[in-house]
Amino acid sequence: MNGKMLSLFFIITLMWKTCASQTSTSPIGTGGQDEVNPVFHSLLSNFTLRKCHCASNQELQGLECTPQETYLDAVDTETFAMQSLRTTDFENVVVGDVECPDGLAKGTLLSYSDYIYVLTSGELLWYRANENFANYCIEHIPGGWAANVCLRPTVVPRCCPAGYSLDADNNCILQSTSHPFSPPLTLNQILLEGVNIVQTDINNITCSGVSDERRVYLNKQEGELIYGPHQALLTSHQDSTVFEEENFCVGEFESESGNPEYFAKFCYTDPRKEHHHACQNVTCVRKCCPARQFLSEANCLELTENETTWKPIFHEEGILKPGAEPPVDLFFVYGVPFCESFYELKPKSVEYDKSYLLQDGSLHYLQENLAPDTYCIDRIMESDGTWGETAVVCPPEPTCRWKETLDITLLSLSCVFLIATLAVYLGVPELRDRTNGRCLISLVVAMLTAYISIIANNRERNATDLQCIVIGFFGHMFGLSMFFWLNVMCYDMWSTLRSTKQQHHSKKTFIKYSAYAWGIPLLVGIIAQILDSAKPQNIILPNFLEDKQCWFRDDAEYWLYFSGIIVVLLLVNLFFFIHVAITLAQRLEQRRSVFDNSSSRVSNTNSFKQQAWLYVKLFIVMGVVWIADAISVIRHRNTCTYWVVTDIINGLQGVFIFLVAVYNRDNLRKIRSAWKERALTMRSKISTLRGRSPISTKRKLDFSSDASRKTSVTSIPRKISTTSAPFVRPGNPSSKEKRITDQSINSETSRNSGSSLPGRKISSPHNYLETIPMNTLEE
Repeated sequence: MNGKMLSLFFIITLMWKTCASQTSTSPIGTGGQDEVNPVFHSLLSNFTLRKCHCASNQELQGLECTPQETYLDAVDTETFAMQSLRTTDFENVVVGDVECPDGLAKGTLLSYSDYIYVLTSGELLWYRANENFANYCIEHIPGGWAANVCLRPTVVPRCCPAGYSLDADNNCILQSTSHPFSPPLTLNQILLEGVNIVQTDINNITCSGVSDERRVYLNKQEGELIYGPHQALLTSHQDSTVFEEENFCVGEFESESGNPEYFAKFCYTDPRKEHHHACQNVTCVRKCCPARQFLSEANCLELTENETTWKPIFHEEGILKPGAEPPVDLFFVYGVPFCESFYELKPKSVEYDKSYLLQDGSLHYLQENLAPDTYCIDRIMESDGTWGETAVVCPPEPTCRWKETLDITLLSLSCVFLIATLAVYLGVPELRDRTNGRCLISLVVAMLTAYISIIANNRERNATDLQCIVIGFFGHMFGLSMFFWLNVMCYDMWSTLRSTKQQHHSKKTFIKYSAYAWGIPLLVGIIAQILDSAKPQNIILPNFLEDKQCWFRDDAEYWLYFSGIIVVLLLVNLFFFIHVAITLAQRLEQRRSVFDNSSSRVSNTNSFKQQAWLYVKLFIVMGVVWIADAISVIRHRNTCTYWVVTDIINGLQGVFIFLVAVYNRDNLRKIRSAWKERALTMRSKISTLRGRSPISTKRKLDFSSDASRKTSVTSIPRKISTTSAPFVRPGNPSSKEKRITDQSINSETSRNSGSSLPGRKISSPHNYLETIPMNTLEE
């Protein structure tokens, strides 16, 4: 049979078997879903199947034969029929290993890597090498079946004649001891023994042009000679390249022990050097597939005779208008781009995947011109049967390789300071129980969650779709919530200044703020996820799952769903600040003009100014830093020097929040006061646990507080009497005054002795003064 037709047949049948195995787990045989094809009846009845070690219904696992229903693949070369036959259906089965005659070496072929089949003639076909074997045995192993065969001699090109070795200067020198030429040959990574080498002409290759001479030792670390029935092949582990006979030769030298060592010399051509050498004086365009082939699902397929050769469409640079004249010196180079990973663009389904081939041979994609060694372009067959064009490009290389590490480090540091800020505000009631404190806590929670999602996105390289959706949703929603809470705080400051009622510390107000600052980002995030899943036409989609970035890929969706909303909020905040500044200036001027220097009003004004200054700092930390980060999308600023500044400032926002919201004189005083009170409480509890009487402790506390109350209270009547002095004649005090004063002193003495309880009247008929409780005084 014609070899090409047989090869084509096996390609078709293997594809068919792959598809069939995905839809059915039952093997085809007499006990399967289909009956045995009649063309295989003679094979089952007349052919003697040789098993190497185990019986027909057994499988070799390690060194033991275990019961197992086994099959082997059979092919009829006349009808191109293929079927899996149960080995127990063979009428004649014998057990025994193959014995190879002199001059032939025994080797093992594997069904899943070498593609071996039993033909209806009884021979074994090694499809990959196009070799048939009549003397063989088979054995079933986990995952497939193997065959022991007798391998015929093969060709290994030699660098020097027999008895000579090759030195470092490529000179063949006479060996002191003659050895037979037997370089190591492997098959399926198993070293073969006794393979005869066919004597051929000496082929001491020389390299020229852009090729470089290289040598690899024939061991499993550097390179291997792989057995082939017609010639051995060289594989270099250093370059992941397979070389044929005419491209390498094998030399030998004597080791220190006197045994021969073998190495292979070959000419290696760096694809990049070859590309640049070919494109020195011409305009190159890299085509993905060879001439008269087209791209189809990452494979290159041949064009039919009636299909015309592809001609690329060129565009004018700047306006990107199609129909430009192709360059006169156009030259095609073939192959995929020179990068470790690349991806195919899908311009019909993804708007920003459009690319434009320019007249200078570069490909315009995402505002950049890609050189021909970083892209390839080719014709494709669309799903509707029409021809189209696509491009395969390398992913953009990061301009700052340390950027990701720096971002994660700074964001982690910010998370630590944000947690510290939460701990302080939640632990100090005077900060926690006010509306502005609750708003700041909510802002810190949103920022902390957003930062954690960013860290998770940077660290997760192979996220599933569900993980990507969750990471993108949390980063999107809580990133917006940060600025919505800043907007709430600015509005609260502005409304407090305009209002004459003290109503801004109520829980009802905070619930309204929460519904706004959490609810709108949640709604925007849900809408974005719904659109990303439904993918409606003629609308800008978030594209969280594109390229597994778990974030907006292009500028359009980034500004529509995220940055555009933040810009509006920052402009509203700026209005609040300007209006508050003008209003404060006007009121201060009015008070100066009317000499209104009331201590209470001055105190209220100073307190409000402190709160306003806190919000101004937060606006600077969050707003201005975000604006600087948004400007970084401009291409000419996307440099390492610029990233150093913006990433450090942006990544340390949590530290700045801590310094602004916690580390100031007023808050530090409140923190010390709150923790001192907690320390006293803890000391009291510890004293109680050590065995002191809680009653005596309480009494001591009552007495001390009573004394402090009297010290504060007794000063009030003295001030009252001083105030009423104009109604009494100056001079020595009257006897009545003396009696009152003496009585007050006596009453204080009696209180210190514990004869009266705090909050009760002094036991004197002439005393008209009462002690005032401290809580009433504070009010």
